[in-house]
Amino acid sequence: MWPISAFALFVVLTAEKPQAAALAAATRRDANPDLAKDLQLDLHHRLAGHSRPSCATCHGDIEAGASVLLPECLHSACSRCLARAGEHGGALVCTLCGVAAPVDSSTAVRHPLVEATLASHKRHRCTECDDDATDDDAAASHRCADCAHYLCEPHAALHRKSRATKLHTLTAVAAAPTTQGSTCSVHRKPLDIYCTTCKTVVCYLCAFSAHPATSHKHQVLDERVCEQMRKCVNAAVLRAETAAKTRADRALDASITVKEVSDRSAALKTDIKAQIGALQAMLDARCDELMRKVDAIASEETDRVTAIDQAERVAHTVLMSTVSLARQLVEASTPAPALAQLEPHLCARLDALASAVPATPVPMPARVTFTVGAQLEEAIRKAGSLTIEP
Repeated sequence: MWPISAFALFVVLTAEKPQAAALAAATRRDANPDLAKDLQLDLHHRLAGHSRPSCATCHGDIEAGASVLLPECLHSACSRCLARAGEHGGALVCTLCGVAAPVDSSTAVRHPLVEATLASHKRHRCTECDDDATDDDAAASHRCADCAHYLCEPHAALHRKSRATKLHTLTAVAAAPTTQGSTCSVHRKPLDIYCTTCKTVVCYLCAFSAHPATSHKHQVLDERVCEQMRKCVNAAVLRAETAAKTRADRALDASITVKEVSDRSAALKTDIKAQIGALQAMLDARCDELMRKVDAIASEETDRVTAIDQAERVAHTVLMSTVSLARQLVEASTPAPALAQLEPHLCARLDALASAVPATPVPMPARVTFTVGAQLEEAIRKAGSLTIEP
């Protein structure tokens, strides 16, 4: 039997360390079911807050036909924010992701999931129309931001002319900033050709004439191409879901560390009281000083780890909300041109979020111990000391 070399032993031990650390982390998490439950409830609450069709820029509700897809992060803005961004020459910023999307009003696309959700809702009825008016005649086309009334076209015109309401701001309920992007804006032909070089969708006339360089490769945007894109998106979703699971585990590790810091601090205080309690009154001041040091150590560690905890929760929310949007975009009846335009941004965004998981582990509680000196006079003057070991 060949003796094992020092290098081979080092390799074996090095390989076992991550496995042992992972097992210890899993055991530590399993020992804290209450914190795990609280974390899942918090994460569910955070995700639920982004499930309704609201603008990721101004957080207002989005009317049917007025959504704007943010291609960088897949969330939705509203046409009002798009118009304001166009006036000031800026980009739409998603407050959830912190990503700026330079969306042009001429190329903006409605958010297919938001529009599908809003399409299932009942249309607003004009506030001023009589009850005997039909639903089609009383269908609201505008909303007054000052008096919160929904108005049909005739009543909106009267609203503008009335002396009492002519200064009110009317917003179109179904004012769409753009079309769905299924037709070429130049040739008015279906966008059914996919350029695999620059990853854009064009019509067949563009592919033969207006589209750039002959080195670009084109193919018909058929179900086979869409299936390949769906596979790419599904693979990116799996990677992002794995990263989201890691984020959730790290958030739980941070919560457990905070709890252990609190438990350790309580145990240290009990130990200090047990050792100091036998001393004379002159030790009381020293005891209080040690207590404050323990609180300061715990506060410093708690603040640091709590910041990591909150960052991981926010990162998990961003990941899972993006994963949810991506999965729905793949599973929903998204138009092929829209899917082709979104696929590169979709995969890049998911991969960027997945690769952003920090490599460093969540810090464990420092080991703080308390001891009493040997010399009585010195123990009375400087009773005990605290040492911190990470």
